[in-house]
Amino acid sequence: MNIHRLIHGSKDCPYSASKVTSDSLIIRGKLKIALAGIPNTGKSVVFNKLTGGRAWVGNWPGTTVEKKVGRFRLDSYVISVIDLPGTYTLSPDSIDQKIAKDVITEEDIDLVVVLLNASNIERSLYLLISILETGAKVVGILNFMDIADKIGIKYDIDKLSDILKIPIVPMVAVKNKGFDILKKRIVESVENEWINTKPINYNEFEEYIDRIVERLKESDISKRYSLRWIAIKLLENDRDVIEFISRQGVYDEVRSIILEADKYALERYSKHIDALIPIIRYQKINAILDQVIHKVAVAKKPFSDALDDILTCYRYAIFILIPVLYMLYLFSFEAAVFLSDLIDVIFSVFLSNIIYSLPFQVDILSFINEGILAGVGSVLVFLPNIALLFIGISVLEDVGYLSRVAYLLDRILSKVGLSGKSIIPMILGFGCNVPAVMATRVIEDDKARLITAMISPFMSCSARLPVYILFAGIFFPMHMGLVILILYLTGVVVAILYSYLFRRLVFRGPSLPFVIELPPYLIPDVKNVLLKSWVRIKEFVYRAGTIIVLASIVIWLLSVFGPIGYLGYTSLEEPKLLEESWIAYLGKVFEPLVKPLGWDWRAAVALLT
Repeated sequence: MNIHRLIHGSKDCPYSASKVTSDSLIIRGKLKIALAGIPNTGKSVVFNKLTGGRAWVGNWPGTTVEKKVGRFRLDSYVISVIDLPGTYTLSPDSIDQKIAKDVITEEDIDLVVVLLNASNIERSLYLLISILETGAKVVGILNFMDIADKIGIKYDIDKLSDILKIPIVPMVAVKNKGFDILKKRIVESVENEWINTKPINYNEFEEYIDRIVERLKESDISKRYSLRWIAIKLLENDRDVIEFISRQGVYDEVRSIILEADKYALERYSKHIDALIPIIRYQKINAILDQVIHKVAVAKKPFSDALDDILTCYRYAIFILIPVLYMLYLFSFEAAVFLSDLIDVIFSVFLSNIIYSLPFQVDILSFINEGILAGVGSVLVFLPNIALLFIGISVLEDVGYLSRVAYLLDRILSKVGLSGKSIIPMILGFGCNVPAVMATRVIEDDKARLITAMISPFMSCSARLPVYILFAGIFFPMHMGLVILILYLTGVVVAILYSYLFRRLVFRGPSLPFVIELPPYLIPDVKNVLLKSWVRIKEFVYRAGTIIVLASIVIWLLSVFGPIGYLGYTSLEEPKLLEESWIAYLGKVFEPLVKPLGWDWRAAVALLT
């Protein structure tokens, strides 16, 4: 951490002082904080509020899990915020959990900000204590305080802070309440000396933890990690920690203590030590909550509970889901028709005429228009559909409905090898298959995640809509809407069929149990919805757009060149000349595959491109 050091555009700081401050402000350093929390605790809202939605989005190395990093200025600091994947524990049972653990324990993090769900705090507090045990500096955010009040939960925040020995900030993130206090606590935490305490006591097993710590003190491990955390993870049989300790050559020295603790746990509690440690942790958490929570009787059953009785009941909820999905379909496609047509006209007529009026060789103008501009237009013409779809999905996410849909459909989808959470990537697939595949990261089960990614292309993305319209208009002009709907449903049926086959023939074995945290119902924050949608739109344009534009350029080059050399731009308009191009030769290679359908090489090229 670079504190109390002047930075003026140095390589250590991506911003110069003139860019991030006024002339009178001195940059004391840059900080790196991690934002952690279980799913559906409002983490994305807090991230967007802090960073203003300005984030760099990529993947964690070696994974398809999204990595989101933003920056903001606070007092005289430039702060980088890493939005960690939502996770329930720091055990390496899934990619998301492993990433969160590695960032907190391996990277040079100055502070971890942990979100707690005030309306249902138990599991959130479990994660917070797990992070505290790593020795990290922590600030806790008690989010959804308004919902907790409505259901009669009152907190003694000062007492909770005193027990955990960390700052606890009450917050209602969607209403922008609590951020000033949070920023103040962040600065105080990084500037003040951190006293690493024991968040909880593991009763008689403290003796074994202390003995393991004493053995580990003789190694170099203490220079990088909290020895107490290492000892606890060894008792929990954490495979990553065991492998690490083994590589350091000290596992054999502590293995006898672990076996001794396990033997005692079996004799005393009839449970192995790795199963008993989480139980003790939850017992201690409940004891803490008994001290800090005061429940107040509410006059009537909360509206959210009454709504859940309907939306999570299969008997009623399916009749709500169908019209909701249909409304999302109408919003995403019908509402975007005008904008899509307008973009098409701009690129195919207006800009095309401007380009061909420029004083350059026609061959160059053809390359710009038919190669580059055609590719860009192909991307942008579907942007209204995709943008509206992402906005609609973001609204359903923020309301809390999509989590209930995942819970509802898990009963059906699990029978064909999928997870309830697979429904989110499948819905995204109707907009674009690229973000659909990326969205599979929320699925913890490796088998279900892979199957969902493999069947996502069967969802009819918006790029196929013009083909469907053309097909239905030619063969079924009186029933276009019905035919297009049938084509979309056919894709879903085929996807489910393939999923079933993959599960039975390729991805065999038991599945992970489906666990999902149902978030509280919220009124969507317009800014957060737009920021979340904007990130997804940028991801689509960057990932899919780059490929489409490059493909358009390659197709143009293959169309104007052939074995005899350059054919000229006129080959795009003269069928006989086009037959001498490389694109024609490529089509003729695949022609035998489509000939039984009565098609020639031109149809093969159309299918390939």
